[in-house]
Amino acid sequence: GERVWDIMRCIDVLCAHFTDHIDPDRILCLGNSGGGTATVYAAALDERIKVSVPSCAVCTFADSIGAMLHCECNFVPGIAEQFDMGDLCAMTAPRALVVVSGERDPIFPLDGARECVSVGAMAYDAYGCPERIAHVIGNGEHRFYADDSWPTIHAELEKL
Repeated sequence: GERVWDIMRCIDVLCAHFTDHIDPDRILCLGNSGGGTATVYAAALDERIKVSVPSCAVCTFADSIGAMLHCECNFVPGIAEQFDMGDLCAMTAPRALVVVSGERDPIFPLDGARECVSVGAMAYDAYGCPERIAHVIGNGEHRFYADDSWPTIHAELEKL
């Protein structure tokens, strides 16, 4: 929650004091691992984020934070009783969502990531914008796949 609060306050400051340097209608939030988790939550809650790019963070709770030891920053007490990470992905619709996963990520396994993207895609379909959600899968483990991701990210920014 504190990381999401920090992201939202950062956007407040940018929009209040730096509009000569940024376009408040083209805000992108990108993070890897714990930063990707913060990105998912922030984008679900703050509609000013027009493109969100959570990397190596999207996965069902059962396959990731519920299956192994994780940093406590990934936990929201009781959250799995109400919804899962795929529901958070759905909350970003119709804004752009580019999920980045590692094919062999041992912390956020690909099958759980695919399940979340599939749940999110249903919301994008309902909004009539299935092209606004993408899943970039890099050939490796737990890291950001820049070369694979940036073309999709830039394409989404061009739509704004």
